[in-house]
Amino acid sequence: KMEGVIRRSSPTIRLKEVALFNEQGLPCSMFNADNPIKICVTYECLVDTIDLRIAVCIVDEENRNILISQNTDDSGEAGHYERKKGTYKSFCTIPPNTFGQKRLYISIHLVNIKTEHLVLTKIMMFDVIFQGYNMQYGEWREAFLRPQLKWNTDFIG
Repeated sequence: KMEGVIRRSSPTIRLKEVALFNEQGLPCSMFNADNPIKICVTYECLVDTIDLRIAVCIVDEENRNILISQNTDDSGEAGHYERKKGTYKSFCTIPPNTFGQKRLYISIHLVNIKTEHLVLTKIMMFDVIFQGYNMQYGEWREAFLRPQLKWNTDFIG
């Protein structure tokens, strides 16, 4: 269900498709935690826009935000708010070793600033399988976020 500030009589933007791909570029809904997750948002600008934003929200079953990324977070995209009339695909890649073993959902915001804001809540579901790090199958796999962090231990006694 589409929500938000929707201009039905004179729309400026429209979401066409949201898709998930594995690292081979194939559609996928189950990922190993040590593989990247590629989210593709296809949309149409029905007019030239001067400030278009796309936000990908990874949410839990109750639609609580776990991770959010906006297209302008990437320095390569930061200066490119404008879109000419036409159809576009934007990709957001979540790096390997971000999630633990969970079922997660994707919500999408497509925003033509001060004009239109389309929201698709929990539009897709995907599962992450966590195998553990360094040949250690950790019992703490059932976490939303489970990055491989740097550790250091010093002998003090």
